[in-house]
Amino acid sequence: MKPLKEILLSPRFMREVSLLLFFFAALSFLMGILLIGAVNSEPEVMGAAVGGIVQALVYAVLGVMIRKGSITALWIAGVLFVLDAAFQLLQPSGKGLGAGIVSRGILIYVLVRYIRRERITA
Repeated sequence: MKPLKEILLSPRFMREVSLLLFFFAALSFLMGILLIGAVNSEPEVMGAAVGGIVQALVYAVLGVMIRKGSITALWIAGVLFVLDAAFQLLQPSGKGLGAGIVSRGILIYVLVRYIRRERITA
């Protein structure tokens, strides 16, 4: 069995994480653009749209840095993921809570499945 630290620092794992970050960046960007297109001059909607676009840019930059092998970017992405999930859970019900939980669940499932597969194949 491969040690967990070796798996987390492997180029293959970093590639998987960067691909997931690119996927979530694309979804966040698309959601931000759709919200801007559907804005009814409500500040909350415009704020959510700009926030989605900024989140997409941060995910994309972290994805590129992780793809290049940055351990620091991997840690930053992990911390941001935990903070984002915590803030998502603290939101009032009905404000995208279901989509946020599902997307984070998918991400956790994919990463856990990858780590298990790597530990078994070693």
